[in-house]
Amino acid sequence: MGNQLRNRFERTGKMENLEDAIQMARQVLEVTPKSYPDLAGRLINLGIVLEIRFGRTENLENLEEAIQLARQAVDLTPEDHPDLVGNLEMAKPVFVQDTRVEQSKEAEFYRIGSRAWEFSARHHVVWRFLTGP
Repeated sequence: MGNQLRNRFERTGKMENLEDAIQMARQVLEVTPKSYPDLAGRLINLGIVLEIRFGRTENLENLEEAIQLARQAVDLTPEDHPDLVGNLEMAKPVFVQDTRVEQSKEAEFYRIGSRAWEFSARHHVVWRFLTGP
């Protein structure tokens, strides 16, 4: 339901829809067990709506929380997980949105991008053909 609220916000521009999407994402995350297989996806979902709110309000607390959630999601995703590339791709815009990029954040963004590329390369059909199973 949170995604539908976010979609409604994107169509209407009404902040109340975005606020409802954030509240829904927080509630879902609160009841999600730490061992839940798609916990990273739920972290990313909350991060996305917070990043959207930052874009509207420019409240840096939203961006900082979105970055923290993106880091958690990326760190929770195992190297061999099929959703790794998707999680990395979904987390990337949150890091790009931070206009106050420090060297440590640049290095982290590079690490995330490199991790996505390495994973993609290892799992790409041509890579598997060239390197074997």
